[in-house]
Amino acid sequence: MSEKQTFSVAAEILTKTLASTNSNSDAVQSVLNRFLELLPGAVSEEVAKAMESLAGVFEIASVENAVNGIMLCGYLVEKGYEGQHFIGELERLAIKNLDIAEPLLKASVTAMETTDDEDEDPYEAVDKMRETVAVEHPDQMKADDWLEKVYPCLVSTYSSDLQLFNKGKALLYERVKPYIQVSNACSWLSTLFSVLFNEPVLVVELSQKKAFTGTISGIADNFQLQLLLMSIPELGDTIDAGLTAVVNGTGPQDGEASVAGKWDMCNWPVLSASHKESGNSDSDHWIWSEGSPEDIELLEGRRVILLKEPSYQRGLYVQRSFSTLPASIHIEKWLSEEELNQWLEKMQ
Repeated sequence: MSEKQTFSVAAEILTKTLASTNSNSDAVQSVLNRFLELLPGAVSEEVAKAMESLAGVFEIASVENAVNGIMLCGYLVEKGYEGQHFIGELERLAIKNLDIAEPLLKASVTAMETTDDEDEDPYEAVDKMRETVAVEHPDQMKADDWLEKVYPCLVSTYSSDLQLFNKGKALLYERVKPYIQVSNACSWLSTLFSVLFNEPVLVVELSQKKAFTGTISGIADNFQLQLLLMSIPELGDTIDAGLTAVVNGTGPQDGEASVAGKWDMCNWPVLSASHKESGNSDSDHWIWSEGSPEDIELLEGRRVILLKEPSYQRGLYVQRSFSTLPASIHIEKWLSEEELNQWLEKMQ
């Protein structure tokens, strides 16, 4: 039997095992191991067919086996295979389970926001409420638990393909945003869907009087934004190529290192006359590292990032939030002194 046929057979056996009501965890693990052993010799068409078959058991298999199938698909996406072969079915089930879990999620938000007892932690109030729901509405708890188990596959798949990202954002973003405080699944999906692509920016390094216009894409948070800016040679000493690969998505997800932040990143109103007259701290207009580029203020359709001398040294841990999401800063034009001054006048 050829290697090609062997993988196809292994994929078929895996699908049948996951769908079977008689399969136990040892049997599933055995056929899953065989599938993974043969994966390096499979061609893309075979893997695509396997993912389509796995999607067919997402709903009919036991919860444990279905989750195994879903997470296997997420693993395949992280190995570079296309997620379009199963994402439609996973999205359908995600919406179905969100519908079921939504009363629980709404009640969780209410419990968190209406806790009056100063001695009670809001999250403890949510836990108490969920204990009641587990008895009275177990279907809501099961749906919420399902979402918590499978969201990493959704995140990996949407991170890997901009077309799938846009479709997923249209389907799910408004649904998950209200529940970011009470659901890991909703929080991570909301964070992902807030990522900007081909977003116009103006970056100004104030001490060197250097500036460029361009676009940013795939940047999940402002830690990553500053690290990417620190990889641009024209702005001064750069982080090394290995760390750059971590933050732009071409290398491992975690660089297992930290570097000193190079700037205070500020929103453009820090230069405004009204700010100077107010006497307030520049920190009122900082671009906080914990935030995202979506929070950066616009001026004439561009996110403006001002880079100032740091007020104190900050350590930036070198990693990225989403393993399959590439990030970039595309420089369109370095500005002349006259062009930079025109922008600065607008800000002032």
